[in-house]
Amino acid sequence: MKIIRVFLFCAPLLLLAGCVEPEIIDDVNIIVGAGFDKVEEDLFIGTYLVQDYLPDQSIKNITYISESTLRRSVLSDAQKQSSEPLVTGGIRIVVFEEKFAENGIIDFIDAFQRDATVGSRIFLTTSRGSAQELLKGEYGSRGNGNYLYNLLSHNINDRDIPESNLHLFLHDFYQEGKDVYLPQLNQKSKKQVEISGMTIFKDDSAVDFIEKDDMFYFKLLVDKYSSGYFNVDLSKDNEASVHSISSKHHFKIDDRDRDKLTMHIDVKGIVKEFTGDKLTEQIVKEIENAVQKKIENECSQLVQRFQEKGTDPIGIGKYYRTQTRGFDLKKFKDNYTNLDIRIEADVTIEETGVVD
Repeated sequence: MKIIRVFLFCAPLLLLAGCVEPEIIDDVNIIVGAGFDKVEEDLFIGTYLVQDYLPDQSIKNITYISESTLRRSVLSDAQKQSSEPLVTGGIRIVVFEEKFAENGIIDFIDAFQRDATVGSRIFLTTSRGSAQELLKGEYGSRGNGNYLYNLLSHNINDRDIPESNLHLFLHDFYQEGKDVYLPQLNQKSKKQVEISGMTIFKDDSAVDFIEKDDMFYFKLLVDKYSSGYFNVDLSKDNEASVHSISSKHHFKIDDRDRDKLTMHIDVKGIVKEFTGDKLTEQIVKEIENAVQKKIENECSQLVQRFQEKGTDPIGIGKYYRTQTRGFDLKKFKDNYTNLDIRIEADVTIEETGVVD
């Protein structure tokens, strides 16, 4: 009886296994990165990055490039250059050249989302300059795909890039009251890439760009910090470096005037460096006030900029939708520039070195 039960349990698994098309890793070229560049109005270039693992354990970066007017045919055309089938199951990063992104990218992103072999955690970025040239660089011994993925990953976890991936992009894109954004990469040389800022989208088209010097404040507005740092100028030409920054924010609509919104940003950190002689309690308070003032001023300027350009990466419309019965998105957008949005920061230094 037990043998019969085991057979009945295993038989469906054997049948299902027969439905999956087997692919031997050595017999395919696994795409780890893809890039798209605009050539003309209806013509674009697709670049596909493959990492070839050599017998001496080194990695060779190989790119397959094709031109097309149709999204569906660009990968098919690249297949004609590869000795083995190009498969997308290992893709880790997709790069859209900034001019390409201005014309809309959702059709391309949706294609990756519909591909069951593509993970939802892959990174999406824009590029300053050619996406093709960026993927064709040589960034160390671990392969370009790994380099670019790790570059983005640690800057999301420990620095100024808001959390972003395929899943989060589509989640924000398809909900009412929030615009999407992506980090931008810049190829400084054939061997080096930097994160140059954030691209802001309206619908699915790139319309604005946040420089890297403003990314700290941008992340405070759209995400939260679990680890970060910030340098601040003080009196008497002193400077302080606040590390281990954590942050969170919340909104409050004025009960008497719903066109008035306050965004509260709570920031906590530790002073790791101070250029003066002694870090007294008075100086700690000065640091808190200086950081608070800087955050309120810089974040307010960003919010005003978003209102002027009609973009809402913060998700203010999303918040109003949760707080408004019978929310009308069109009416909100028409009134968005008229909202009185104020930033209030609360900065707490939780720990220092030696305080006298």
